[in-house]
Amino acid sequence: MNNILENYLSYLNEGSVGTALIKNASIGIRGSLLWGIVITPAMWLSWRGLNSALGKASRKCGTFTNGPGRSVCIARERIKILQQKLVLANKIASQCSKAKDPNICKQKSEIEIEKIKNRIEINKQKIKEEVGESHELNEFISVAAIGGVAVMLGAGMVMDKALSLAWRSALAIFSQASRKCGIYQNGPERKICMSKFKLISLNKRMAILKQFESTCGKQKNPQKCQENIQKKIETLGKQIQIQKDNILIYGKEMETEKREKEFKEAQKES
Repeated sequence: MNNILENYLSYLNEGSVGTALIKNASIGIRGSLLWGIVITPAMWLSWRGLNSALGKASRKCGTFTNGPGRSVCIARERIKILQQKLVLANKIASQCSKAKDPNICKQKSEIEIEKIKNRIEINKQKIKEEVGESHELNEFISVAAIGGVAVMLGAGMVMDKALSLAWRSALAIFSQASRKCGIYQNGPERKICMSKFKLISLNKRMAILKQFESTCGKQKNPQKCQENIQKKIETLGKQIQIQKDNILIYGKEMETEKREKEFKEAQKES
């Protein structure tokens, strides 16, 4: 999984992507209508090609089995395509002054560019979440009741039964998120709902870890206990931030969708 993260960070540091398709946008004479602008055939074909590529991103990740590696691969491919699409969208939008109605063109292009930027951020978040969840705390707090206490098998430390039950209860909230958010179709509303439930679970686990940290002085190796707990608190803090970022990003996507819907309705009425 470290390789996945390293590859992703390396990818983000790369230069411009998808230059071939964008270069193709500079050729051609007359073409189709997009946002009220007559664009060249090359631009139109590039735009359609990028939309088609988004739907086929998973094909490039066929070597991965279902799991974090495949999810990260697909998200990375989508980011690459969306970045190409963003460059092309900005190039087309720069010609809005030539449209029959420049103001309508500007509004349409702004909404489309907003949508593309949102999707880039969403896919970046997916990568962070997949990498983070692969290092989840479940393997650390693997508990088993023994004589009224629960042993933290991974760290060789003892957690009392009350705290271990509270931990299990917090984990249950995390696993129930999908079912409880079932009233929403796939979309930003569902993603926000899921993140809110995950935040509740993560915050509860943070509180339990901090409470357990106060018992390190009674553990067999107090210093090791303190170090382990601090590492897990740091990991949990990153997971909490990811879910907070998810809520903000998907909230922005909802706003963009609402803006697009209102714009389309206004167009019908005019």
